[in-house]
Amino acid sequence: MRDRRRWAGRRRRRLRLRRRPCGDVECLPGEVEAGAQGRYTSIASADGRTVVSTYDQQLGDVVLVEVGADGAIVGRTVVDGVPTETPTYDPSTYRGGIATEGADVGLWSTVALHDGLARLAYVDADTGDLRVALERGRDFDSYVLDDSDAPSAVVGVHAAIGIDGAGAPVVAYLATGLPAAGGRRDVELRLARADGVAPAGRGAWSVQTLATSADTCADACDAGECIAPAVDGEPEVCATDTGDCATACGDEQLCVATVCRDVVPAAPARDVPRGAGSFVNVVTLGDGRLAIVYYDRVRTALVAQVESSAGASSFAEVVLDDAGDRGMWASAVADGNTLHVAYQDALGDQLLYATWSGGDVTVEVVDDGVRDGDRPHPVGASAALWLDGGAPRVAYQDGMSADVVVATRGAGAGWPRQYVTSDVDLDGFYLAAAGGVLAWDQLSHARYPASALVVQLAP
Repeated sequence: MRDRRRWAGRRRRRLRLRRRPCGDVECLPGEVEAGAQGRYTSIASADGRTVVSTYDQQLGDVVLVEVGADGAIVGRTVVDGVPTETPTYDPSTYRGGIATEGADVGLWSTVALHDGLARLAYVDADTGDLRVALERGRDFDSYVLDDSDAPSAVVGVHAAIGIDGAGAPVVAYLATGLPAAGGRRDVELRLARADGVAPAGRGAWSVQTLATSADTCADACDAGECIAPAVDGEPEVCATDTGDCATACGDEQLCVATVCRDVVPAAPARDVPRGAGSFVNVVTLGDGRLAIVYYDRVRTALVAQVESSAGASSFAEVVLDDAGDRGMWASAVADGNTLHVAYQDALGDQLLYATWSGGDVTVEVVDDGVRDGDRPHPVGASAALWLDGGAPRVAYQDGMSADVVVATRGAGAGWPRQYVTSDVDLDGFYLAAAGGVLAWDQLSHARYPASALVVQLAP
């Protein structure tokens, strides 16, 4: 009997060990420390809830940030990027208590709300795939929405998510580095549309291509090198050395079919794709039609593709502004069937605003960058537009001082502006705005890591 009791006691101790949330050891005190957050920031506000999606640069997570009525951060939830393993800290704490880095996801994060639930889209940096995550109660259902077999491709660049007139999520995005004929690399503007409010998997989405353009092949060739065109206007192409040139080519050249061709180097930093579709927005008009607004780098123009009828998925193009280099940092919202867009004149470094209701386009200068007693400031980067009681308001970056500025369309002419920041920190990167709440990435030399998410009410 005594042996049986000893055996039962050992069994109870083993069961208690198994029930420990951190495996065979006690959970460490505290919780996982979040990494630098603030890049690839998006915001949504509806029905009394405001959320921000952002990317954790250290842990590689996509994070959903809850914002209170006073503009303060009240909670953070990791949506995707946490590996499945035994927690180090209490599972009820941040990141489920798991400290190990997982998949590197969260690039180009974008968020929308429907019936109080978050819908997110973002890029998996490890695979180059576009993923979505749907909030279902306290959990998130995440899966791949679109991908490519090409090693050079990245699907989901400049992703923007919206909700159509039937309540279904819609994602517009770029697929870059796509292999095409003759060694070219293409970029496609794509639109993915769910067949219902809560699509259960990839099969519940349909994907269509809205525009195709030639892109750079620098750093995107599966073999060989990217070479510059022999004739202006032709695309860059991937090629291999044919070794049949009469003389040796230079260090930065490649011999292709008896001709030495210049090699196109990879950009030192991420550049705007050379095709159509950067800074894309998904807007639902009052009658349920979608409007896809973006910058076309080929034509250096601000363009909209407007749906023929709600749910038709057929679109007609409207050029909103092509007077120079117009459309970078495009930010669009709708008021009924009127489209409002804030964007940058990249040649003049000015912030512009356009409206369209199916007829002529009206364009205004929001900020020309002129400052008393100073040289002109480059303005308009990271433009983020919202409507406040019907009045258009735009938050944007002053590129000279790296401060956040908010301009409001007055009852008469002009856009009075206020500086939200004016300190030594660098503000206004990845700026987003909705419902009177601003969010951006702030860089500071006084902390490590330098990047941090800032959220506050607009003035």
